[in-house]
Amino acid sequence: MKKFFAYLFFLTAELFSQNVNLSQGDLFDGEPYIAVNPTNGKNVVVAWMSMLPNGKIYIKTRNSLDAGRTWQPAVTLENAFMQATAADVSLAFNKAGEVFLSFINSNHRLN
Repeated sequence: MKKFFAYLFFLTAELFSQNVNLSQGDLFDGEPYIAVNPTNGKNVVVAWMSMLPNGKIYIKTRNSLDAGRTWQPAVTLENAFMQATAADVSLAFNKAGEVFLSFINSNHRLN
């Protein structure tokens, strides 16, 4: 009987899951960050680290103006210089509803 209820629980959780693959990436996508506009709770911005086929990590962002029901297309941010890779993205809104994004650009060599 316990197995039946466990199965029923997981089946129900899967049917009513609200997970959405925002990155739609083929390679590594990680360290996501989310921020909600304090002046408009329906304005949500997400950012994450994304590896592109060239092997470098870039920062990508998406935003929603309807509390996450629909999302704008992903935007890939340019790195500061050609050899750079990106990491550690963070987002914040100010009291005026403007969003600020920060991340690290680095050129680390393994040798």
